[in-house]
Amino acid sequence: MDGPDADPATSSASGSIIERWLARARTPHALEFFRFIAVGLLNTAFGYAIYSVAVLLGARPAAALAIAMVFGVTFNFFTTGRLVFREKAGRIFPRFVLGYLVVYGVNLGLLHLTGMLGVGPFLAQALALPPTVIFTFMLMKFVVFRRQA
Repeated sequence: MDGPDADPATSSASGSIIERWLARARTPHALEFFRFIAVGLLNTAFGYAIYSVAVLLGARPAAALAIAMVFGVTFNFFTTGRLVFREKAGRIFPRFVLGYLVVYGVNLGLLHLTGMLGVGPFLAQALALPPTVIFTFMLMKFVVFRRQA
């Protein structure tokens, strides 16, 4: 059955690809990842704005990234912890900070690599964002906000 009442997960090839994809995307892990992406957009805009202002004020990219990380960590802890992983316990904050130090190192390495290729600091950070986001989700989910058995 391919009509409007059809189950998107089991409809034939003529069913909407988007409907079938959305049916599969309703798993708890997928929804958590979508929340992470939505909150991450907010966090990224916040951090990128601070980074940009610091660069415009004369900071070198590494210093601008450090400034953005310092200001962003507390903001990100509350948005990521509460809105994505449903965690409100402040006791996780030190682990969150350590996780973000690791993220800073990965991000800094990517900035350095793109800088060696002649990419300017604004584009370099924009290019570093996708792999940094994926790495950050994995780190937050499986290390920082891991569920205790």
